[in-house]
Amino acid sequence: HSGQKCSATSLLICEAEVLDDPTFLDRLKDAAQSLPVGSAWEPRTVIPPLIHPPSGALERALTTLDEGERWILEPQVDPENPRLWTPGIKAGVSEGSFSHLTEFFGPVLSVMRANDLEDAIRLANQTSYGLTGGLHSLDVREQELWKANIDIGNGYINRRITGAIVERQPFGGRKGSGFGPGAKAGGPNYTVQLMEARSVSSPARLSEPSEAFYRTWVEPLCAGLGLDAGERDALESAACSDAHAMATYFSRAHDPTQIPGEDNLLRYQPCGHVLVRLGEGSGARDAARCVLALAACGAGFSVSAHPEAAVGATLNALPARVTSVRESDEALMERLGGCDADRVRSLGAISDKLRQAIHTQPVPLVERSPVDNGRLELLTGLREQSLTIAYHRYGNLGLRAREN
Repeated sequence: HSGQKCSATSLLICEAEVLDDPTFLDRLKDAAQSLPVGSAWEPRTVIPPLIHPPSGALERALTTLDEGERWILEPQVDPENPRLWTPGIKAGVSEGSFSHLTEFFGPVLSVMRANDLEDAIRLANQTSYGLTGGLHSLDVREQELWKANIDIGNGYINRRITGAIVERQPFGGRKGSGFGPGAKAGGPNYTVQLMEARSVSSPARLSEPSEAFYRTWVEPLCAGLGLDAGERDALESAACSDAHAMATYFSRAHDPTQIPGEDNLLRYQPCGHVLVRLGEGSGARDAARCVLALAACGAGFSVSAHPEAAVGATLNALPARVTSVRESDEALMERLGGCDADRVRSLGAISDKLRQAIHTQPVPLVERSPVDNGRLELLTGLREQSLTIAYHRYGNLGLRAREN
């Protein structure tokens, strides 16, 4: 797709020992030059025309070098077709530059130098988008380091980073590459976003939260809200449902397709910061339920309450380490850009202006009443990540041959 595919590689970050190999860039150039460029109607074509003649960021990327950059392979336009460009590769891309931080939807690749893998991960995570990324390494320790720290929605190890398939690699990104509640297309939670769930009875108590969690979260909230026996039982049952969902589902990586030679894992990671917005009409009990679920899945969160929201009992029962503030919609809008939230959980009324400001960030917004079922409610504090690891070598399954 000439780099126009949303998961196509725009940035190549190489460890110093790879990039400093005098033959590496020559081989990269030769590989790119060997790709046939031409009409989409020609079966041999690999680089077809762009949808439109390049403009804006892509035009700059194809025609301009910034300070310190050099062409390894300079792109050329067909004199008879402004949409048809040969692939380009620019090296010497520096940290924080236009080529580093901009995703180009076209046939141009920016090459950066990293001191080591940790440095490469840091550079990758600096971008404002986070749809797909990949790692090529046969060192399992490096793979584990990358998996633990890369901030993307779809990750691939030792294979191409395009071609996601429903169920095998549920699709969706983070940061500027995500929008809406955040569940991945083609995954087990996508249709949850299209329904309205509500609690009709308390969930069964199949597990119990830890004693420390009960003392820190459940007991103070139940006592602070002054719940009667039935209401207390319902909130405690919700906490039990959270514990069961975490233990039996969300703490595990899932590979439903079980394809020999390739792990296709869907896993759940806690959000770093969920901004809980308690608007007008939100109640203390719903606020407490929301807080319990976020704490149960390990998500970091802060609370912003509208001055008219009747949630004082919940705010007073929160541990001291949880930041909470009373503020108007306008005050929250002013500080949205600097609060570093990766999700907003809204209860009660929310104005159109605040909703638009949240989406402009862009930050995924979850707007619905909480439910006591942990399998559903915990999704508000967890982020999905698809990981595909190709462990075969030219069809040889190696040490894992007996597993298949």
